[in-house]
Amino acid sequence: MFDESNPIRVLGISGSLRRRSYNTAALRAAGALMPDNMVLEIAEVIGIPLYNEDDERDSGFPEQVQSLRDQVMSADALLIATPEYNYSLTGALKNAIDWLSRPPSPPINLMPVAVFGAGGRLGTARAQRHFRDIALHNDLRLVQQPEVLISEPWDKFDDDLVLTDERTRDQLRRLVIALRGLTTRIKATRKRVLVVGRHSSAISTLTTRLREIGYEPVAVLDDDSALALIDPGQFSIVIIDEEVEPESRAALTDHISHIAPKTAVVDRPQLDNLVHVLEDALS
Repeated sequence: MFDESNPIRVLGISGSLRRRSYNTAALRAAGALMPDNMVLEIAEVIGIPLYNEDDERDSGFPEQVQSLRDQVMSADALLIATPEYNYSLTGALKNAIDWLSRPPSPPINLMPVAVFGAGGRLGTARAQRHFRDIALHNDLRLVQQPEVLISEPWDKFDDDLVLTDERTRDQLRRLVIALRGLTTRIKATRKRVLVVGRHSSAISTLTTRLREIGYEPVAVLDDDSALALIDPGQFSIVIIDEEVEPESRAALTDHISHIAPKTAVVDRPQLDNLVHVLEDALS
């Protein structure tokens, strides 16, 4: 069941910088074809500087880059429109992905994403294939079908760049519905973790790592808040930091065993072993 009061937020990124871009126009068309429980925001990538590790180390993320990272962090899914330049995706799109893949907490990690493209006689087939290869790096969750290859787009848009081709409109409609389904499944299966600690800096590091590996953490720094949050089905795991006093640890564990017996409890594991510890706890 979809919650129309909390729609799926999709961030659209066009790899074209042209003012009269068919790909950007197709992205707008896809937004207009979305069902009521999806909303599209189109990101701006014009003017983003080329990635340079020296600049990142010396000055951090440029303002435009941080804005794009914040947009991705706030989105539930990505919709990518890629032109094809020289048998591949554009430098502008690749550069945006390079910035989005940088630590800490790369915002594109594990994101649901759908890709399509407009251009040429093959409809950006090569560019889309290259994008799928690049997407493996940050474990993006890709919509596999339908493939939307908008060939010879000059025949499918009018002079105002409105998509008039009904077959292409139907393909885009089916693509965004598939993205909705993938996003909903991922959100439904994402495991929520309650993190109980005493020091905000250490807890922040742990919650960042949890998000990177696909969990949904909630952090609290006092026992009363933790006790109030523990309900059956609310969390898959409770992580209790090593700084929590033994008496508090015992009280939390006892409360969980009575109120939410299916919730796993683990002491704070090492970050480099976090995946295995949490998988063992869930099993």
